[in-house]
Amino acid sequence: MKSYAKILILFVVFLFISILLGGITAYWFQFISCKKTAEKLDYLPAIKPVRFLVYGSSSGTVSCHFSLYDRNSREIASIERSWNGGALYVDFATVSFNKTVLQFPLRIYSDYSKGGVSLKRYYLIDGICRIYSQFGEEPDEIKKIRRLCVFAFTASKLPFYKKYTSIKTIRLTSVPMGRICAIYISSDGNITILPD
Repeated sequence: MKSYAKILILFVVFLFISILLGGITAYWFQFISCKKTAEKLDYLPAIKPVRFLVYGSSSGTVSCHFSLYDRNSREIASIERSWNGGALYVDFATVSFNKTVLQFPLRIYSDYSKGGVSLKRYYLIDGICRIYSQFGEEPDEIKKIRRLCVFAFTASKLPFYKKYTSIKTIRLTSVPMGRICAIYISSDGNITILPD
């Protein structure tokens, strides 16, 4: 019986180490692939992926109309709701390789509800990252953007990719309420909020 227990323990340890090494290898190959993809990516123009209107806040709630757009300025999705809290934020998953910096809207949330609304499901559809892709674009370019988008979401949770990925937070309620504003992302990845 003791020999069976030893064999079982050895098997479990071997299985754990194999899974761990397999995961590390998979992420390493993903990293190398994304780095090469970023180097081959064509020039990306500035984009305006988000427009929003904060209606106002009262008695512990804040209301907002939030829209996502593709590179051709066509609306992809629209979210209108109230959150518990007094301030609204948008997190962007950032991926950066040398001069290539891309920002992907990750979630919108309030200071009371950290979970918020996941945004990637609205624009990462059928293998296309719609905020950076445009109609008629080469399929190869679409695949490159998607690869970097997926990497930004997965690698931002891992500490050893901090040099290449991060989460940037933008406060939506820092602008006057009742005014339509847009979030602009420049070609070098800077995020700016301006009246629209």
